Amino acid sequence: MNFFYLLMFSLGALGLSAQCGNRYNTAIFPSITTATYKYGENTTYTGASQKLSLDVYTPIGDTVKKRPCVIFCFGGAFIQGARTSPELVFFSNILAQRGFVCASIDYRLDNTANMTANGENGAVVRAVQDAKAAIRYLKSKYNELGIDTNLIFIGGTSAGGVTSLTLAYSQYNEFSAGIQTVISNLGGWEGATNALPHSSHVKGVFNFSGAILDTNHIGSNDLPVYLNHANQDMVVPFRSGYPLNGQSTTLMYGSMSIAQRMQSKGNYYILDSFNSAEHPAFASSDFLMALANLNKTSENLRKFLYKVMNCDKASSSISTMSVANWVIENPVTNFIKLAEGLQSSEWEISNLMGQKIKLKETSSDGIDVSHLPRGIYIIKYQNRSQKIVLE
Repeated sequence: MNFFYLLMFSLGALGLSAQCGNRYNTAIFPSITTATYKYGENTTYTGASQKLSLDVYTPIGDTVKKRPCVIFCFGGAFIQGARTSPELVFFSNILAQRGFVCASIDYRLDNTANMTANGENGAVVRAVQDAKAAIRYLKSKYNELGIDTNLIFIGGTSAGGVTSLTLAYSQYNEFSAGIQTVISNLGGWEGATNALPHSSHVKGVFNFSGAILDTNHIGSNDLPVYLNHANQDMVVPFRSGYPLNGQSTTLMYGSMSIAQRMQSKGNYYILDSFNSAEHPAFASSDFLMALANLNKTSENLRKFLYKVMNCDKASSSISTMSVANWVIENPVTNFIKLAEGLQSSEWEISNLMGQKIKLKETSSDGIDVSHLPRGIYIIKYQNRSQKIVLE
């Protein structure tokens, strides 16, 4: 892990194809300034009062007055962590150099939480309330900080990802009666961390190895999401399961489950799946692996933001990308079920020699592969391909 932290402060970042000029894709602002603001105050699980702050990263010399703002939430299973977490400092500097305003926030912790995300102990509720208050605060300071209030994004690492996903997709009336009672007792879903009248709505969300309690909270035309997760993660499951290697009693749904739900609803998402057990996915004690993973994360997060901001004028709408972002979960047995909107007649399957495989009759909801010998194949749809394993 030491290699990882050393790496984060020494790497540069990859650029994107420019459609917004040089903004948001190249480091046109080499110097960044950081300022700390108190955004609210609220009661902790012990009954004490806690002041909550955020660090704002802005590019020195930037004259643009309406800039997208990216909010980061730290990880630590809701029992530890800080807004100065190294990966958040790294990403904040990388994005600020490209013209974004970034903020890394405090939220209240609970040393009894143990990564429970069902809300019944209040840890996640408090974190979401604080994150909502931070959004309202930043919107209230839009003129001073040069923020476009219509371009607010939020995300985070592990518990910070849980916080951001819950804020983005879960509504009060979707929770059980027991959790609704907890939310009400703690001051409501918007909370009382500050009383600012601004909306806590965001433009998009991103997740570094976090999860959500219920993917059914994600609906059609919902917020776009960038997902970054190791496929063997046992701290927070990539698919679904119990966090902390099964020590938590709360069933959660990780990035693969979220991607499948987004796909089925026709929503825009990007999924970066890493073939490892690292948590977060871009962490590694191997220097070269950390280099590759961190570069990939940095590039694809920025690509996601770039796309959602409609900087990529080659496409008139981000919704046109949702079909292309299909994911097939391995291994496959006899049938590949397709999400709504994907036409089975347009799929191609080939072996590892590149030879196309003749398929049986396909239906509107999937492809029959029961006749194929078990092994590894390449499946292609439009301009994207994926390796599948038939068992």
